Amino acid sequence: MMDSKELRNNSEFLNDPLEGMVKVLDLMHYGDEKVKKVCLLSIATAWLPSKYHISCAITGPTMTGKTNLLHALFDLTPRSRMLDGVILLRMSPMSLFYDAVNKGEKIEKDDVKKYVFNVGRFIIFLGDFALFYREWNRGLRPKEWFRYLFSAEDKRILCHGRKTQYCIKGRPVFVSTLLDEDIRFLKGQELGRLLMAWVDNRTLKDEVKLAMFIRDLLSSSKQREQFKDSARLVRSFLGLLPIVKSVELSHDAIEPLEEFIASISNKGDTEVTALRLASLSASYELLNYTANLIRERKEVPEKLDKLEVTGESVRYVWNTARDIITIRSKP
Repeated sequence: MMDSKELRNNSEFLNDPLEGMVKVLDLMHYGDEKVKKVCLLSIATAWLPSKYHISCAITGPTMTGKTNLLHALFDLTPRSRMLDGVILLRMSPMSLFYDAVNKGEKIEKDDVKKYVFNVGRFIIFLGDFALFYREWNRGLRPKEWFRYLFSAEDKRILCHGRKTQYCIKGRPVFVSTLLDEDIRFLKGQELGRLLMAWVDNRTLKDEVKLAMFIRDLLSSSKQREQFKDSARLVRSFLGLLPIVKSVELSHDAIEPLEEFIASISNKGDTEVTALRLASLSASYELLNYTANLIRERKEVPEKLDKLEVTGESVRYVWNTARDIITIRSKP
């Protein structure tokens, strides 16, 4: 992995790290710039406090490159932040609780043995979000667990068992794909922390779609090597992001955030929209904060007590991803 000294030689990347990461994804997936930015910002929320974690589902019809983009995002993510280090094809409702035995903290009190696993430190890549949703919505307990992971509620810990309790705390960040036809399975109120980012090339001309397909299918070995090297750069950069203990909005961020939230038509979604906008704005702020330290040859701390989000970050995220942030169903 590169260190900060090597990253300093990539001034273009450090001047705009989000745009730099999008250009790396361009080597493997054509177009969908907005979707790329939203999913990258979603991944970076894993370095924020758990209540700011936002997941991303790459959504759309078949043959639009969803899986291709998922794999490219996977290659950009540091393995140290990834649960199990693979794209999971399925995940049972009990799996995170079972992980508590091997990966969690053991606590014994009043004849009760408790294993507490902080899942909020991890990013989980799923091959099919609809399958995950169906598995986690069979029975009252799995539904409660699913709601804990994705709703806007801020419950701090969730346990299973009596004398021996298996507990999870925090919320991991999920990145997955989701077919158009499977959206009917999902219930909006449970998905405040899940962004549906639509890819759809049906409006493109046939010759452009054919060129995209051929490029993705037959990418040259030189292009793949370039992506491999560039992905290493991104993983190194993300690996240097400090763990943020708290997030605060600066005075110049509060006014635009309130203005943008007030402008949405569905007033019942204001809380969810505010959470999404604040989370992605903090993520964007963190990327630029880290890049600035590296560019100025300053040491990047392992932990950051407070990240202050500026109005500039709020405006950028809103102008870039308003339709994704505010959407709760198919556009």
